[in-house]
Amino acid sequence: MDSIDVQILKLLHDNSRASITQISETIELSRSSVNERINKLVEQDIIEKFSLRISNKNIGYPIIFYATIRNIKIDEQVLIDKIKALTNVINIDAVTGNINYIVKAATASIEDLDYFLNQIKDICKVEATIVLHNVEQDLFREPLNSKK
Repeated sequence: MDSIDVQILKLLHDNSRASITQISETIELSRSSVNERINKLVEQDIIEKFSLRISNKNIGYPIIFYATIRNIKIDEQVLIDKIKALTNVINIDAVTGNINYIVKAATASIEDLDYFLNQIKDICKVEATIVLHNVEQDLFREPLNSKK
């Protein structure tokens, strides 16, 4: 991966809908070369997918929270399946330390948050932290193995 690949990654990170033409004009490289490089980045699993970010607030789920989960009393996969079945789960991450999992979810109301917690409180220790506002999101990180 060289500096041109990093430029392509940065442009796609900022706007995954950027066209091959827009990218080629920005970095002053032919469309075919840009297309070839993007395909190679996909083949190497450097680009995992092209996606979009949905505004939870604008679709009716203004309350974002993180739930920490520990002291699990049932099979962990059963717990994960139960959490996944609850609506509006965004991420489930296994973590180190005293906590087993951190769940990110969005709800329409505090009552919905309470419902979420009540669904799993008997099978694990769960605590929620509500996000007041997002400071930064999806910051670009330059790959460690890029050549200048």
